[in-house]
Amino acid sequence: MVIAAAPAKSPRIEITNLVKRYRREGGASITPVNDISLEVAGDELVVLLGPSGCGKTTLLRCVAGLERPDEGEIVIDGKVVFSAKRGIYLPAEQRELSMVFQSYALWPHMTVAQNVAYPLQSRRAPAGDIGARVSKVLAMVGVAGLEQQYPSQISGGQQQRVALARALVSGSSVVLFDEPLSNVDAQVRAQLRFELQSMQRSLGFSGLYVTHDQTEAMELGHRVAVLDAGVVAALDTPRNVYNRPPSDYVARFVGVANIWPGAIAATGPEGAMVEGAFGRIAVAPEGLANVEAANGRSVGVVTRPENLRLSHAASEQAEHSSLPARVVTQMFSGAHTEVVVELGGGVLATVWVQDQSRLEAFPAGAEAFVTIAHRQVVLVPGTAP
Repeated sequence: MVIAAAPAKSPRIEITNLVKRYRREGGASITPVNDISLEVAGDELVVLLGPSGCGKTTLLRCVAGLERPDEGEIVIDGKVVFSAKRGIYLPAEQRELSMVFQSYALWPHMTVAQNVAYPLQSRRAPAGDIGARVSKVLAMVGVAGLEQQYPSQISGGQQQRVALARALVSGSSVVLFDEPLSNVDAQVRAQLRFELQSMQRSLGFSGLYVTHDQTEAMELGHRVAVLDAGVVAALDTPRNVYNRPPSDYVARFVGVANIWPGAIAATGPEGAMVEGAFGRIAVAPEGLANVEAANGRSVGVVTRPENLRLSHAASEQAEHSSLPARVVTQMFSGAHTEVVVELGGGVLATVWVQDQSRLEAFPAGAEAFVTIAHRQVVLVPGTAP
């Protein structure tokens, strides 16, 4: 598993060996959070990414105080809010943090201004300051002028902005996000991602952000934690998680990946040579970090579709590997065309071609070569081909 250390600033959130179990009817037990440890530094946003059921929302709710863990410890801004060993459990209202929910959770009987003012009132902020702070934060999230409207009178995107304003108005140093953009359309979601990123940088709050959307994770996270069945499968910068996935699970979930079964045939100072039904492909040293580079070792060969190139001849460049292929089909996807090719042994590969003018030269059934640079190949633990 890849784990990158948090930035040097003091952590705002510290999660240590956290475990949360549920007992189902009939006595069966599930563990959606299984010995997870991670830190969120000052001014850092860590995104919890994974499919439904992987434990990301349960972990967030444990930090928020909405679920009581069974083991471990949680510290927020230096204050222990949960410790199984010490018998400490602070309820949500006693934790100095804010939360943005997937469902917005706006009170329908309150106006926009009243919804946003509520956290200030509950914390007994000076009455004379509340109106100015509400107006400022509503302008910040782009819904100034809606103060007297009720939630039912504004759009879903505007409701999400109001929910975000309510989380930010109290100036909390820690903000939790539970899939906050999943209920708005794609265009609004893209705009809100940009605005949220800008606000996080300008206000400097730290946060945990839950999503199953890979684009959100890549764009918003300083680091991304990919969860798998209650454990952290990878924790690193978005770029490293994408370019150097530690396992086939991470490679498949983060972006689109070709993963071909193979075995290491040779190793040396310049990397390794891997063989499989697809042919032979060279891997640079940086692509070997996640496996034991021993001859005969079974591995998965990970390549990204945007890094593969189609041509009618094998590359003569020493730093490239070329594999014989046959074009199966083309699928237009807007920014690129997805070309599926068959390598040796019936192994399929997906290639993204952006130059539309080249596609006529590679119709279905055409013979071709798939070429990739050695440094763009990553090996992950695998099974025998």
